[in-house]
Amino acid sequence: MDAKEVGNLWGDLPSVPPSTPAMHLRGQADELSRLSGGALRGEIRGGPQQDQFQYALIVTAPAVSGLACTIVQVSYGIALYPLALHDTVTSTTFTCDDEAKYVQTLGAILRSPPVRRILS
Repeated sequence: MDAKEVGNLWGDLPSVPPSTPAMHLRGQADELSRLSGGALRGEIRGGPQQDQFQYALIVTAPAVSGLACTIVQVSYGIALYPLALHDTVTSTTFTCDDEAKYVQTLGAILRSPPVRRILS
């Protein structure tokens, strides 16, 4: 039997690629820049580290040279979830088992009073 006779052994694949945790951070970085009219910028730094992906959301103020603050860090494997979301402002780490929990927790961190104080 040749390879063409075997056919599809993959089964159905998702038609839409999943949103990665890094993509959600990038979206929030872009939103911060938009909402602040460019006074604040969100930057994403990081990438693959051995068997994990690690990214950080860093807030910078272009008008104040050198001012930068890491707000959150996220670490995840190839399966994406569960992931570790670290609030660097309060030194709290959360485990998120799925995308919904990650987005909910990330939003709570970004809206938290300690982060608001940094942004103001």
